[in-house]
Amino acid sequence: MDPYANALPLDPYAPPAPTAHPERSQGAARAESKEPAPGSAPAAADKPVALSEARAQPARSRRAPAGPVIPELELPPLAEITHQRVRIPRAEFDGALDDFTALAQVIQLARDHDRVRVIDVSRGSFPYRLGLRAGDKISSIAGAHVADLDAAAGVYAHLESTDRFTIELLRGHRRIAIDVRLTR
Repeated sequence: MDPYANALPLDPYAPPAPTAHPERSQGAARAESKEPAPGSAPAAADKPVALSEARAQPARSRRAPAGPVIPELELPPLAEITHQRVRIPRAEFDGALDDFTALAQVIQLARDHDRVRVIDVSRGSFPYRLGLRAGDKISSIAGAHVADLDAAAGVYAHLESTDRFTIELLRGHRRIAIDVRLTR
């Protein structure tokens, strides 16, 4: 038998249920229950009020029930750019860019807001040796902003005439600049 079968879902905004605490004094319990102490005069709130007087009184404001305090999400500030240097043979670089079908089999990319995110990269592949890792968010290649996959493909076409370029990316909360040098 399930003990929770007939239980109602908990309302996170409901006031907490009263609980009996044996360690509390009787005076504190009376104050909570608003019972007058023996021999004392009834409180003003306990006296009957005429309907006309009740309308004249301002409405009492109700405070929102106290819920769990959620601290604001504070991300660590971005550190200085970490530079990595990579040397790749020019022939290997040109071969990888000439066959986008083969390149698409070793790296999966997706648009992520105003960047391109590396979904997966095969270990030992050309993009992996360039320094790209799964989860990286590429922001620029050779100084050109990369906002989507078409922009990334367009930048690669312009790299045929250069021997050096930089890939700027975000890896977690770290900014990384991969300085690529193409060797002959």
